[in-house]
Amino acid sequence: MRLRTGFFLGFGASCAAAVACSCVTIDGKLVEMMDQKNIIVWDPESKTEHFIRDATFKTDASDLGFIAPTPSVPKMEEVDPAAFDVITAAIVEFERLWTEEHRKQGYKAGATAAAASTVEVIQAANVAGFEAVTVKASDAGGLGTWMKTHGFVSTPSVQTWTEFYIKKKWYLTLFRVSATLGGAKTGLVKLSFKTDQPFNPYYVPSGNIGKHAGEGLLVYFVGPGTYEAMTVPANNLTFYSATPLTDAYAKDLQKHLKLSSLPPKTTVSLFRDTGFPRAGVTDDVYFKQSGPQPVFPPQSDSDGSAEGGLTLGKVLGGLLIVIVALIAIKLSLSRSK
Repeated sequence: MRLRTGFFLGFGASCAAAVACSCVTIDGKLVEMMDQKNIIVWDPESKTEHFIRDATFKTDASDLGFIAPTPSVPKMEEVDPAAFDVITAAIVEFERLWTEEHRKQGYKAGATAAAASTVEVIQAANVAGFEAVTVKASDAGGLGTWMKTHGFVSTPSVQTWTEFYIKKKWYLTLFRVSATLGGAKTGLVKLSFKTDQPFNPYYVPSGNIGKHAGEGLLVYFVGPGTYEAMTVPANNLTFYSATPLTDAYAKDLQKHLKLSSLPPKTTVSLFRDTGFPRAGVTDDVYFKQSGPQPVFPPQSDSDGSAEGGLTLGKVLGGLLIVIVALIAIKLSLSRSK
């Protein structure tokens, strides 16, 4: 069964919705991560990250569970998946403007290139068709025991994965969904939490990486200015473009993600990994600001003419539009299989 979960995990934790996550089942059947795309909204002033994931996974299990790690207790809320459409439209429109309008110089992106007693239940909630519970554990063995008593299977690879975050004193949010309900019965979930540095879950338990995995990852990083991904072992998250959001696009995105505000000079930095999830990765991807907000192209002259000639900037702009379109088509086709 190939199932798409509308959101998924706030911060990297669900096979179906988080970037990096751990997937478990009641009967211990294999769950493989497929493709996924994430939105990260970062507010450096309040040090708040909002994480939204849309992903697919493959499994024959009838019941599924997911674990999402965060450095602080997350607030969970269902949001509108149309947010992904807004960002895609903004990127295509920006590149179209650069292709159609004149520019003297091509824009260069600013990116360089336990026993139950060891588990404390922090919160529990029903959100977007998921049963979610956030816990704080002191050891992976105790968490594994707790999971089994609550209907989950903790495999050796999952225990190794949870131990990594337990040592960092992070919180783990477990999501439960019945695959018999179908992907349409679950919604997109936003996880909002405090963190010193924005990140995207990238470390996936080895048991969740199968022969069907590796179909790709898209990350839309929304922040003040252009951001770059900091390198981790086997990190192949490639920077593609930086797109400034117009007031109209920013307003729509804010509405769909149920945010009170967006960072000033809002820019979408697009990243792509065509081979995610990858074996051998044992850490997540962090981000740092690398440049200012890119500028919009100048308007055409009053007579409608623009600086003539085929420039390198126009060629690169056209190629980027094609790349974004092909990525979207590939993800759509892989989900329809």
